[in-house]
Amino acid sequence: MIMIAGNKIRNHWLRLSAVIGAAGLCVFFLLVAGRAEFQKDDTGYMELLMALPEEEIDIGLAALRLAKEIYPDLDVPAYSKKIDDLAWKVNLCQFLSAETETPVEKITAMNTVLYEQEGYFYDVEALCENESDQSHLAYLLDTKSGNCYSLTNLYLTVAQRLGYPVYPVALPSHYILRYVDPASKNIINIDPSSGGSSYPDGHYIGYLAVNETAIKKGGYLRTLTYREYLSVLFTETASILDGERKWGRAIDYLEKAIELNPVYPSAYAMMGMVYCRMGLISENNGPKLFDTGYQYSELAGELGLVYFDDTPLAKEMTPE
Repeated sequence: MIMIAGNKIRNHWLRLSAVIGAAGLCVFFLLVAGRAEFQKDDTGYMELLMALPEEEIDIGLAALRLAKEIYPDLDVPAYSKKIDDLAWKVNLCQFLSAETETPVEKITAMNTVLYEQEGYFYDVEALCENESDQSHLAYLLDTKSGNCYSLTNLYLTVAQRLGYPVYPVALPSHYILRYVDPASKNIINIDPSSGGSSYPDGHYIGYLAVNETAIKKGGYLRTLTYREYLSVLFTETASILDGERKWGRAIDYLEKAIELNPVYPSAYAMMGMVYCRMGLISENNGPKLFDTGYQYSELAGELGLVYFDDTPLAKEMTPE
């Protein structure tokens, strides 16, 4: 889960701007120097995912396959089978507990199986210890312990395999889902990190300080297609690669993330941080890399990026 520390990053950008000056033209027209210093790997799987039509995108398979960037020996078919088993249990639970198949009854069956029977949970205490591991779907399937990103992926994947019309929603440092009833067009928010509870949009606008700019431009609180959600998977993967100093590969993912969802603020913010880190160690192109990073950060702000430090939720979580 990407959690951007506002004050730290803002101070960092201020120091950078003092060295490199104001941002120039839009980053898309900037000739980026220094990329050859950071070896990039093949991007074949990303291209394959992006070429799939909406109805053929399996979020679970995508998340598991992308995890092989970090865990190359991960057995994707075996973990996919675990997801199928969960979907079967939800289907059985729904069949045995309700005579009809309303959206509420389907969500109740999902929550019963995932949280009450199987014991999946949001592990707040472990967030700072193994954030990278907790973000992976395979880790969640093994340990039942996850964060908002992995729990959202699990819930979404099981719903997808059951054919439920459930779609993802990006928020500042958080993710939720929406059940979109195709008949009535009614929407039910689902928060996988809160046991599948349903909160209105206003709850997230308040606690996560979602601003009008992000809502208007579609960066936050918008129901995403599965294709658009791939941008979140790519950005989260890039965040982990950034932590491993695999910056060229991280940029590969972030470029595709922005292509898939050009209004997703976190992808731009992550790209800015990656270029900044490259600039710090570049022998010849530091200022140009800093400039590129600064411009991506500016674009993130224009799309309504919210720093987690600035949210009421962060203030509640901070000890006195």
